[in-house]
Amino acid sequence: MFRTLTFAWSRCVIRAKDNSLLLQHFCYSTPPSCRLMSGASDADHEDFFRYTGGRWLWNESMQLRNRYKRFDVAELQRIAARSVGSRTCSCMIKLAEGGSNKVFRLTMDDGTTAIARIPHPNMGPPFKTTASEVATMDFVRLLMV
Repeated sequence: MFRTLTFAWSRCVIRAKDNSLLLQHFCYSTPPSCRLMSGASDADHEDFFRYTGGRWLWNESMQLRNRYKRFDVAELQRIAARSVGSRTCSCMIKLAEGGSNKVFRLTMDDGTTAIARIPHPNMGPPFKTTASEVATMDFVRLLMV
């Protein structure tokens, strides 16, 4: 249906099979630095748990608390490595954070990359938000055919 090409970190282009442009997105942020994972503690991962994607003009402390999500970083890395057939995760980066999710790029010891999404606790049951996202993507694919 479509293919994704990523250039540099600043431009993502999605094209249809006939090579027509469907979506072009520019991001002017600099890529985050890679965090090496061996021997890191929860304190080292605090930025992974905290919401860092923006600010609020009202009740900011409550908004930040509602989006704080502690998770087992080592277990996420283990599951990601196993899912792509690698031994270990050597690097983990928080790529983006929106109103619903934290998105991480995990790079394995053999260079394989996996993307992980951790939903914010204020979004309701994760299975419902994921089902909604899947339905939306199916609808978009249907429109692009």
